[in-house]
Amino acid sequence: MEEFRELVLLLKNYSADQHIEVFDSTSIKQLPFWTASALENQHADADHQMEPNARMNGHSKATVDDHIQSRQRLWNTLLFLDLTQEDQHDPRRVAYLCWQRLAVLKTLMAAGAFKSLREIAEAILQMATAYELTTIVIETAAQLRQFCALHDGNMRGFEKYCRLIAQYENILQAEQAADDEYCTFLFLQNEASCSTQSLANHAKEACQRLQAYSCTTSAFTLNFYFLKLQAVFLEAEWEAVVKISNQAVQLLSRKSASSPTKISAFSLSKALGWANLGQLNQALEALHTAIIDEIEGSLNWYRLQELKLTWLLHQGKYVEALELTKKLNLKNKYPEWPLEQKQLYNSALLSLAELGILPIPNRVKGMLMTNCLPFRNLYLPEMSSANLDAQAALLLLQLPKWIQSRASGQVANWLQHYLEWSEACAPQSRRLGALITTLQDIEAGQNPVAAAQLGIKQLKNLPLDYSSPEAAPEIIKIEQILDSLIRF
Repeated sequence: MEEFRELVLLLKNYSADQHIEVFDSTSIKQLPFWTASALENQHADADHQMEPNARMNGHSKATVDDHIQSRQRLWNTLLFLDLTQEDQHDPRRVAYLCWQRLAVLKTLMAAGAFKSLREIAEAILQMATAYELTTIVIETAAQLRQFCALHDGNMRGFEKYCRLIAQYENILQAEQAADDEYCTFLFLQNEASCSTQSLANHAKEACQRLQAYSCTTSAFTLNFYFLKLQAVFLEAEWEAVVKISNQAVQLLSRKSASSPTKISAFSLSKALGWANLGQLNQALEALHTAIIDEIEGSLNWYRLQELKLTWLLHQGKYVEALELTKKLNLKNKYPEWPLEQKQLYNSALLSLAELGILPIPNRVKGMLMTNCLPFRNLYLPEMSSANLDAQAALLLLQLPKWIQSRASGQVANWLQHYLEWSEACAPQSRRLGALITTLQDIEAGQNPVAAAQLGIKQLKNLPLDYSSPEAAPEIIKIEQILDSLIRF
């Protein structure tokens, strides 16, 4: 039984992203189990009954039968362990299981155990085909082709697997081409000399090249639609963003091989498209779908929840935002919410409470205060590149306080430096510029209410850019902040 555990451990540690060609089957054969059960005649079928004259070779029939039963029990044990973890149907897990079983299959064939290997190989092939694991299909079909040629003499079967291998080699070529185009785009994206328009053009050209392939697998579809989406996203064609994201989600959702996280990425793109069209209700619906597809408590899940919080605040749905924040503050359920973000959103709700916009019981207010950033700063924060965007967001939340403290000019200078230092705020630079002008007018002696009204009027023509949600310092929109200054 110890040998069983040793072999199971070896196979469980086999990396799923390695190719079977580099799998060293000798490491299995060196285990005591295989050494003890190696027959003198390496080409004999270990699953067939041995002839009575086997005693002449130094092996009793009982001993050979014990080896056969042990080997069958080993295979059944591995199969049972694998099947108990298949309920989730995670594509990466299925790929791992297929590689694992293929490794066992090749090892058993090399050891001379041929009986029923066809059924084992067919089961691997069926699973790999269903989950569009192209390389595994090719490898398994090659084993079956070899089986037909060397052991069955089945030429029809041999030709069938030859055709299957040729078909999937074409699919593999298409998938590799799509992956190459995707990687090239990512490389160009990191080049400082590459403009937004040139990136969009490259994505369009890549899509045209990929259209020559008639491939519908998940791996190909994912990269192809990613490039299509990037082309329209970079050119701010938001209707097309929603349409392409919808198409990608529908296609990938029908495939068992699709990762929920990848589908979530397209749902997020759809949400950003709706948001940039000014349709925050539809955006929140799409965002809800993206959140469901993510692993609860993961980093992406938290980022999507923060985006949901921001959009609720932008819509003025303060009570819903408060309830979501209270939920995320629960340490026993969601202990990994990044501290700085946690403090920032708690501060946003606390600022609404202090302005009288959101009535909050003292008990809840105390909870917010224990989870917020230092809220009553006596001085403007120092410029620090480490958390510059968080400082800018907090400064905007406290804007009415600084204006009432006659620090409008200092805040305007701070925001001007922020525009120069931070690359993240670039999509919102015109909106922040309008706010800086408003603050400078107040500093010059203009009535704060009149200046705020003029600022709100200017901002109506400068909508928020939701294409980079993590870059927006406006957790609460500037218009809402200035409006609170007018009313209070």
